[in-house]
Amino acid sequence: MVYFASDDLALRASKVSNLKNAEASRRLGHSGPEDMELTPKNVYAIDCDEVNTAYDPPKGHSYFRSGKRKGTPGVVFSHIFETMLTGRIFPSDESRKSSILALPRSRKSS
Repeated sequence: MVYFASDDLALRASKVSNLKNAEASRRLGHSGPEDMELTPKNVYAIDCDEVNTAYDPPKGHSYFRSGKRKGTPGVVFSHIFETMLTGRIFPSDESRKSSILALPRSRKSS
């Protein structure tokens, strides 16, 4: 799985600081796979733009570790853990290759 967030400030800074031949290179964690059609079948793309800065303001880089409260799992960690337990990325639609993770609507403190 590739978890990515386009507003991850640490990856933006990395992109700028590692300019090669005056060209910015792509960062997989910043924009996800370039072309899902060319990506191996066992790679899934998970867009975390909606949660990363809520969990790790203002950088939006460590969003996979916990939720808004330190020590509580957020949606990214929960997705990783559930995937490890079940061996399924998207149990309700196994043909799906990508998804957007979002904060739960009922309780925004996860």
